[in-house]
Amino acid sequence: MKKVAFVFPGQGAQYVGMGKELACNYKEAMEIFDIACEKLGLDMKKLCFDSNPDILRNTEITQPAIYTVSVAILNVVKKMGVSAYASAGLSLGEYAALVAAGAIDFGETISLVRKRGLYMQQNSGECTGSMAAVMGLDRSLVYNYIQEINVAENIVEIANYNCPGQVVISGSSDAVKKACDGLHSLGAKNIVPLSVNAPFHSSLMRPVAEKFAKEMENISIHDCDSIKFLSSVTGNVISDSEAIRTNLIKQIYSPVLWEDVIVEMLDLGINTFVEIGPGKTLTNLIKTINRDVETLSVQDQKTLDAACLYINDL
Repeated sequence: MKKVAFVFPGQGAQYVGMGKELACNYKEAMEIFDIACEKLGLDMKKLCFDSNPDILRNTEITQPAIYTVSVAILNVVKKMGVSAYASAGLSLGEYAALVAAGAIDFGETISLVRKRGLYMQQNSGECTGSMAAVMGLDRSLVYNYIQEINVAENIVEIANYNCPGQVVISGSSDAVKKACDGLHSLGAKNIVPLSVNAPFHSSLMRPVAEKFAKEMENISIHDCDSIKFLSSVTGNVISDSEAIRTNLIKQIYSPVLWEDVIVEMLDLGINTFVEIGPGKTLTNLIKTINRDVETLSVQDQKTLDAACLYINDL
């Protein structure tokens, strides 16, 4: 029996043309783009379909763009009769996962997501930093090593626990560089600097969270009753609306426990993962965590057809 989870990508998955084919083919998807255009006063269709990579890398644009595309595709997936037992998202992706779980409304939260991106972008000018993906080392070894580097403002922390043998570190540029040098000597197979100019998911982002908390005060959030939602802040199922609100604020400066989320989903009996939105980042990470599960990515007509054929083939 197929037990399905919907998972949603975060910032970095964007590409020019994302969502265009399905939006043109299905009114349920285009309606989401229309809502985004109206609420934001931006031509979200042009930004996603026909802009350029530099524009889409602008965090204030990237975040609402990925959110719009993910929810637009979600609407099509649901129209095709595919339902999920659970949902989760990588950082920004949690907002689409909460829409899937019935906890938040897209129209009410698209402006919130844009402000999230704007505040992060503004903070990058005030608090410069860097991030790097570290491959080939046990997560506990990386964690223990970087504790020795954290001194006063010289901060480096784990920002993402992506999968076995892959974590992302984040912090002040000098501390991240020092950590990378040391982790190389400890046997890291590869260390890749990320193209960001801010220390996302580190304690240096707390000022953003404090500012964002005020925006969250008037947002309606419902308990997750029909679909289980797993938080990347805690790594497990969260159903209470106020706990969800708190974690969306904490998420800005807390590590993303993606590996923990997927392990918990496996314990819940999930055997089919459907990545909804641009790219295949999560599909690849999930396969690294467990090669025996089925992973499907839905981002255009071809992948939609393949996913529906597999899931609806009882």
